[in-house]
Amino acid sequence: MTEYRDMLTTIHDRVAALKKEDRSLEEAIAAKVTAAYDSKWATSFLTGDVFTKLVYAGHDSKRRFGGIVELDSADSGILI
Repeated sequence: MTEYRDMLTTIHDRVAALKKEDRSLEEAIAAKVTAAYDSKWATSFLTGDVFTKLVYAGHDSKRRFGGIVELDSADSGILI
């Protein structure tokens, strides 16, 4: 469980740093902030790119609505 928490914290911190530098979502995805963890944690449903979008959206009040994060059509219309 500690390993999972550390992974979440690291990815969160990486995305937060990129947002602080005013990087766009596309730039955050291109930075591959999850790459070190993808082989262990990514799935066909929750890829590193999708997870990055979720973390990024968690920092963006415009895309957050009552705990629901809306993803674009590139994410198969998935609502989480």
